[in-house]
Amino acid sequence: MSPRPWISLPLILALACADGSAERDAHAPPASATLLGCAAQDGHACVRPIPGPAARCDPARRDAEGRFTPVVWVDDGTSSDTLAVEGDTPARAEAVVLDGGVRLELAVPEDAHALVLARSGVVLERWTLRDPDMRGATDDAVRALDARADLRFREADAADVAERGAAWRAALEVTEEAWASAHARGDRLRARCHVRRGMFVALERLGDPAALERWTTRLDDDATSGIATAGADAYARGLVAQRLGDLQAAAALFRAAEAGAARIADRKLAAAASGQLAAVLASLGRDDEIAAALERAEAAATALDCRQWLHMLNNTSWSRVVLGEAGGATDDPLPGLADALLVLDAADDPEDACHDPRLAEHVRLGLALVAAAEGAFGWAEQLREGLPSAPEGDGDDDAARWHGELDRRIALARGDRGALVEHVVLHARDADPDTLDAAWSQAWGRGQIYEALGATEDALGAYDGAERTLSTMMLQLEFDAGRDRLLLGRQRSAGRSVALRVAAGDATGGLCVARNARARTSRVLDRSARIASLSAGRRREWAAAVAAHAQGIRDLDALRSERWSVPVDRRAAHDQRIAALEAETRATSRAAAKLLGAGESAPTDATCDGLGAPDVGTLALLYFPVGDDAWMGFAFGDGVVTARRLGALPLTDPTRLAERLLVPFAAQIDRARSLLVLPTGALWTVSFAALPWRDETLLDAKPIALGLDLAPLRTTAAPEQRRALVVADPRGNLPAAAHEAERVGAALRADAWSVTMLLGADARAELVREALTRSELLHYAGHGEHAGLEGWQGALQLADGARLGVDDVLALANVPRLVVLPACDTAPSERTTQGGDMNIARAFLLAGAQTVVAAQGPIDDELAARIAIALHEGGPLDPDTTPARLRDALLSVRDDPRGVSAARVVALVR
Repeated sequence: MSPRPWISLPLILALACADGSAERDAHAPPASATLLGCAAQDGHACVRPIPGPAARCDPARRDAEGRFTPVVWVDDGTSSDTLAVEGDTPARAEAVVLDGGVRLELAVPEDAHALVLARSGVVLERWTLRDPDMRGATDDAVRALDARADLRFREADAADVAERGAAWRAALEVTEEAWASAHARGDRLRARCHVRRGMFVALERLGDPAALERWTTRLDDDATSGIATAGADAYARGLVAQRLGDLQAAAALFRAAEAGAARIADRKLAAAASGQLAAVLASLGRDDEIAAALERAEAAATALDCRQWLHMLNNTSWSRVVLGEAGGATDDPLPGLADALLVLDAADDPEDACHDPRLAEHVRLGLALVAAAEGAFGWAEQLREGLPSAPEGDGDDDAARWHGELDRRIALARGDRGALVEHVVLHARDADPDTLDAAWSQAWGRGQIYEALGATEDALGAYDGAERTLSTMMLQLEFDAGRDRLLLGRQRSAGRSVALRVAAGDATGGLCVARNARARTSRVLDRSARIASLSAGRRREWAAAVAAHAQGIRDLDALRSERWSVPVDRRAAHDQRIAALEAETRATSRAAAKLLGAGESAPTDATCDGLGAPDVGTLALLYFPVGDDAWMGFAFGDGVVTARRLGALPLTDPTRLAERLLVPFAAQIDRARSLLVLPTGALWTVSFAALPWRDETLLDAKPIALGLDLAPLRTTAAPEQRRALVVADPRGNLPAAAHEAERVGAALRADAWSVTMLLGADARAELVREALTRSELLHYAGHGEHAGLEGWQGALQLADGARLGVDDVLALANVPRLVVLPACDTAPSERTTQGGDMNIARAFLLAGAQTVVAAQGPIDDELAARIAIALHEGGPLDPDTTPARLRDALLSVRDDPRGVSAARVVALVR
């Protein structure tokens, strides 16, 4: 199911335009005040609107009781600012300190004749209040034109399906006329309001790219409106970014819209922006942020009328649905939608504030989809029977797609082959999805249908298409938190592809899909580190090459999806078109990769050619979830691949877990000299070294490393003099660290390393960063931190309260090939991510380190010192020998009463 919710027409169009600021009194103290909410302004005169409804673009503001309620924003305001009225009835508003300024909001009594802004009793601004009959004929004509546009919107919204497209075209024509009139008069605020309405119609109701570009260009051409429309403009741009699949930009724009709405007390805009932000966060997997966004939306919803509130409830429910399907914790959306439907069904009187038959249809469809998503298919079918057939040619809210999604889920649940075949035929030539997330959902759904019909090859093609879409999606996200949680909720397409391939006897193909899927986040981040080092011009070339490749992939997926419906006598020609486009996408892929100097491996290629094989004598063990709590295990090395279906994993029982993970590959483990474990998801939190094996532990039997499975680093000639950096006890609170640094430094010098020592207060951030870029080895004895969503605030503590964070490491031009971090929390992982979470150890690997020794949790500092000293004093140390040397060091501290935590120290490799 695509996570993009229906965009609410009332929520968008009710975002009223606001006035600009009045001129300041020359004798007043400095202030930057903006008065918003007047029907018109003339210098320091503010026209109060008459009671009653206003046209959509009328900036008039009224509270729930119909009173004129202007807002003043003061950029350089203080808590001593006040807004008061001059008149017989006193009224006064205190300042609300917010976002670098203050907001003052005041319901104005009818007998008021002026507004006064003061600071500590000194008048800053004064605006006289005029009655509405003082407006001229020109203003009346403007309002009449606005009202006509508003009428066309209401008519289009109520039009029958067959007439809806023409009705929205008519509404767009009147909006064009209203915009031209406002633009000619220089009325920027009203013009921008019409621009946002035009963008909405072009984007959501007509799906007209040319019209959308025209209206968006108009919004971009005039950036002088300031605070009055900043929030609403950001909201409009956010909707465009969301539809185009740029979720990162959409989230930032909706946050800006929230901030703009808060400044001017626009609660309708606040509710809309928070609701859309929640939807985007659901797509990004930001489950820890969604609840707060939903709470803000619901708090702001008190300003909405009944239908607007129900629209918002319908929208925000989708955030909860998508989050739940991705495995996140969320409230059940069913009760709220069910209550909304009862309210709408009861409002059969057209005069009722909640009367909206089309919204009732939307909510019924949404409720049916939620019921199907939660397995209540009987209820879903009952709700479906009350809905009309899927509309054709109606762009409104993508209703046809949602009807199709509901029918697909019900048909799959019933095992209705006839309905499934009909669904494939009807939707084979569907328009391209408008977001990458929707494209993944479409490909995933198609794969489920083909698999249910027994068309394995077609199912694999669909699942592979879903995987290519996810790889493209990863390229379009800035490298920060959210990737791994997004992938965790969508790994089922890879899981089904892996399971189908192994079932068909293709263990090598299944392994390839699993390797690409589990390492997707890390691989893109590794590539992002290379992108960061490119010049601006080279980066633009790379972006253009990636865009060309992504478009080719979309075209290729479209051709593959049509193959099912192509007549047999024309299928050969169709397959030739597919083959030609495959060759073209390979070429664009190589072009993009070449710009990064990364060989022939493409940004979105699903091949294993560039991943490399384990070293001779090393057995790699990869574990990947394939659905329904089942896992698949792979053992590969020395050219042999073995696959085993493992079932569910008892993560809390080490003995049973070892039986599931290790016993199926016992013969291969016994023959191997060392092990490379490639975990996925929750298995990143498992201590493989401590798992029972042959009456001892796995560490007793073999050296072990955990791998990200990145492409091998290019080998470079070793420098004549090897340089090492030792950083110890930067905060002066680790008694064992100084001794550790002394012993480690001596061992390195004995092995012909040139050693730089930065101890205690000398371990300042600028010195550490500079030394890192010219060192081949880093040894750090201090405190590690693991913080932030998915560990992106992880860091090493330095002197003077400074930190070397994940972002700092990724931004370094060069990092040491070998990094030793036997400090607390330098490599912890979470179960809620596919790739195991970000941490400071992983940041070094992504930035170019080959091997990192780090701790997966807390570890006693004296024990850490013993392990570090044993590691370095056991003989020459390099990235390749580190896992074996770490095994010896860990076994040497077995007699230490704190040795239970030694298993937390692991070797991680690219």
